Amino acid sequence: MLFHAVDASRAGVLTKPDRIPMGEEATWISKIQSGGENGGIEYYSVKNPDSQDIRNGITYEQAREKEGEFFSTRSPWSNLEWLYQRRLGTDKLTRRLGQVLSNLIAKRRVLHTSNLSADRNS
Repeated sequence: MLFHAVDASRAGVLTKPDRIPMGEEATWISKIQSGGENGGIEYYSVKNPDSQDIRNGITYEQAREKEGEFFSTRSPWSNLEWLYQRRLGTDKLTRRLGQVLSNLIAKRRVLHTSNLSADRNS
C-alpha cells in the first residue's frame, strides 16, 4: 500500500488500489471509512494509468474515465456508501485539495490584512 499524507491539508492519498491482493482490501477500506474524524487525516484513493496505458499514450481524460470505471465496477470500491465513494478518484481528490488551498489562501489573506491594519495604526 502506498500512502502519502499532507499534514496541512489533513488529506491522505492511497494509490494503486488495483495492486492490492484480493481479500486484503479491508485495510484500505477502513482507512477511507475512518479518515477525517476528530481532526484525523481524510483518506482518498486514486488509480493512475499502468505502464502499458502510458506507453500507449493514454490521455488524462481517458485515464480518469478508466479510474471511474474501476471504482464503480470493482468490489469492494463499488459497494462503499456514497459518503466514502466521494473519496475515490483523482477528480474528488483534486476538488478537496482545491478547497484546502482556498481555505489556506483565505486564512493567509486575513492574516495579511490584519497585519497591514496593525502597521497603519502604529
